Amino acid sequence: MVNALLGLLLPFAFTPLVKFNCSKSIMGDNASKGVEKYTLYAFAITVWAINATTISATGGGFFGDILPDMEMSLKKMLLIIIQVLLQLYYAYWNFMTLFSRDRYDIIEQQQPIDDGLHSESHTEVEIT
Repeated sequence: MVNALLGLLLPFAFTPLVKFNCSKSIMGDNASKGVEKYTLYAFAITVWAINATTISATGGGFFGDILPDMEMSLKKMLLIIIQVLLQLYYAYWNFMTLFSRDRYDIIEQQQPIDDGLHSESHTEVEIT
């Protein structure tokens, strides 16, 4: 059950990583672009699709293991509604994270520290 839950939570870490790695406003010239960007997006969607399938599939450790053996009842209907709402939220969050407008601008402010050895720059994130 723990491994199934960790698999379910993987897109919540991986999808923002892909989004920010492909963002020019965050990564600058080092942002992934072209085929690399589309490959990363495909990986993020694939990870989501596999994990979304395990929520409903038999043997996935979630609803697919509980619902098939239950008789039709109010409890089963409630579990089906919860499953559908969970799947909708899971899809909404992943696709909004990947395909929403990038609202982050990285502003570099040079504030040299005069210690005679080096100067540092500070980076500030501004949400617009």
